[in-house]
Amino acid sequence: MMQQTPCSIRSFTLSSGLASIILTVLFFWTILPGQSTVRIKGFVIDGENGEPVEGAMVTVLNTPFIATTGEGGSFTIENIPEGICRLRIKHLGYRTQEIGPITVSGEQTKSLTIRLDHQPIETDSILIVSDLPDRTAGSDGAKIVLNSENISFYKNLGMSELLQQVGGIQVESTGSGTNNVFIRIHGGSSSQVLVLLDGQRLNNPQTGSVDLGMIPIKSLQEIEIIRQGNTAIFGNNAFDGIIHFKTRKIDKAQSVSIGTSVGSFSSTAGEVIMDANLSRLQITGNYHQDYSSNHFQYPHEGENYTRENAWTRSRRVFGKVNFTSSRNSFDLLMNLHKNEFGLPSAFYEEMLHHGARALVQFVTMQLNHEWYAGPDLYVRNLIGYNAADQFFNNENDPSGFTRYKTEQINRTYEFKSDIFYEPHQDVQFRSGISYLQEQLNGKNLLYSESSIGKKSRETYSVFAAADWKLSILKTLLKASSLRVAVRYERYFNLRGSFYPYAGISLVPKFLPFFSVSGSWAKVIRYPDFNSLFWKGDARSSGNPELLPERKEQWNLGVRLKFPGDYSPVLNTYFYSEKIEDLIFWHRNVQGIWEPRNEEKTSRRGIDLQLNQAVWKERVQWQISYSYIDARNKSDEPNRSDKRIVFIPEHTVSSSMTLRYNPLQLIVAYRYGSQRYVTAANTGTPLDPYEIWDLSIIYGWTLSDFQLEFSTAFKNITERRYELIRGYPMPGRQVQLSVAVKYNSF
Repeated sequence: MMQQTPCSIRSFTLSSGLASIILTVLFFWTILPGQSTVRIKGFVIDGENGEPVEGAMVTVLNTPFIATTGEGGSFTIENIPEGICRLRIKHLGYRTQEIGPITVSGEQTKSLTIRLDHQPIETDSILIVSDLPDRTAGSDGAKIVLNSENISFYKNLGMSELLQQVGGIQVESTGSGTNNVFIRIHGGSSSQVLVLLDGQRLNNPQTGSVDLGMIPIKSLQEIEIIRQGNTAIFGNNAFDGIIHFKTRKIDKAQSVSIGTSVGSFSSTAGEVIMDANLSRLQITGNYHQDYSSNHFQYPHEGENYTRENAWTRSRRVFGKVNFTSSRNSFDLLMNLHKNEFGLPSAFYEEMLHHGARALVQFVTMQLNHEWYAGPDLYVRNLIGYNAADQFFNNENDPSGFTRYKTEQINRTYEFKSDIFYEPHQDVQFRSGISYLQEQLNGKNLLYSESSIGKKSRETYSVFAAADWKLSILKTLLKASSLRVAVRYERYFNLRGSFYPYAGISLVPKFLPFFSVSGSWAKVIRYPDFNSLFWKGDARSSGNPELLPERKEQWNLGVRLKFPGDYSPVLNTYFYSEKIEDLIFWHRNVQGIWEPRNEEKTSRRGIDLQLNQAVWKERVQWQISYSYIDARNKSDEPNRSDKRIVFIPEHTVSSSMTLRYNPLQLIVAYRYGSQRYVTAANTGTPLDPYEIWDLSIIYGWTLSDFQLEFSTAFKNITERRYELIRGYPMPGRQVQLSVAVKYNSF
């Protein structure tokens, strides 16, 4: 076995990382052709009954021009290049259709009426999958895409509730807004989940976690969730999976939306969203602010207490500018987020909070460039910058043992360039390079000798991937594809290694309602800065001798979808993982919390998801169940074959949605079983819990104005529970919202 080197890190110099990134700007400049008014417009209708098909995606192949059909099935694509083109029309439940060649020239408008034929769904994605240029991202069984309709139902209940409707996803919180939220896939830590916004990573290099308050939920088009590790395509942070938030394209000329809300615990919020579609130039802006005292009653050992110092105040500015020409598309994104919050003590510690508080400021910027070089070639480049400045202050604590005042300055510089080559409709190749530099400057403002100091690490990687549709087997299979990928990655002072991935998807011709997919991969994750160097106070300490986490995994997905509008859709996903050097925090004999590597652990389980149409296009019901068996396989007697802490063995999520214009209603339910809190599985575990939520949205249109009133009820039954030991969650919460939107078509 190859000797591994601990992940200690040298002090950084800015020049090398910045120089590398500045040089990559040369990738982005191309000659842009002049303006054109050539357009294609038309209607997409059902081939059987002639009814309009809304939500179909119409793509001009090998260009960045895409439109989605609206009311009446209409679409318009403007400013496309003159010449000969082909269109691809795609919608879930219909056969994907390509039409052309279509000749467009001069100041003309091409009008089309396109008929789509019904087809049994062949993909293993539970919800609508967008027309992505990349087919190599992950196993079909592991991938789920939440579309704009799914997101709109949960815009008042929140991102946490939406994500947890997917089997295998858990979202945990200390109950203080969005700042202390941890997304977990199959019980792994939040630092093992790669979170992207339009391709750029949002993970904090110090903790590996993500503040969900950074996500502009009302500006999202879809959320892609991959419930498996995939270093080969996404790099080392994608140890347990990937959650990719994708912002929407603007389909109106101009629009302005203003909204406000009030709710329990003195919570208030306000938001302004502005969109402008200026032909080739699209601009969107989003400003959001909120406040909550988060002071609530909770029972403990037969007495009632008030949770104190749990207040939160946040502000976010999100902006996106898109410019599209005949062969190029540029996206410039900026996300500014300022979050202030109190730091309540865990109630079981019986410690005073002493007014402890935190200030966290995020600045993320990215430039995306897509170049459609030819009929078969597509290039995508990304330059990203992520700054996270964090200040934690508990200087009023009279005890020197627990007093702290720290400043942590994090910087992430990222560059990626991917090439997609599709020589045939059945074959796609992808290759790319990436560079990542993460920096930390940690200061202890009370005891300078305990400062972390300046740390830096760099990761270089190259990868290649391919996807083949196995048309040679078309006599036996209605659809089939084989995916392979491999990445070579070097992490500053460790020897470079290869990380492979292979997957296959099959739909038998004699069983078109049945599909199966599976994959195998090796993945890696390097320790976050906190695990390596933490010196925040005397109660915890980092471990610079930590090794990277490594995993070998396989999974199998099975999907059943019988013909008929009211036939249920059942998705089953099995997985098994062998993990080496899993990092977890434990309390040593001196009472100090510190991370260490667990030599061997295993994790296996099953995710089930059932979707059922109760009333066609109006009432939908879904239920998901997840079973996780995560165990320690070390030789130490008190931990051998014990369950990994804080992972529920059983979770259930269910929702019923009603859409009957102008009304939208959703009822959501979540259940989590008990969770052990010690490595030896001794002591009192966290209790199981059941949570019911309700959201009602009522809106109508008056000329160019849209009015919307909504109310949300969280934890209707006022269940008392904890997701993280020592931090009680709020009881019943009520939120009232109103929004006004003006559209200029």
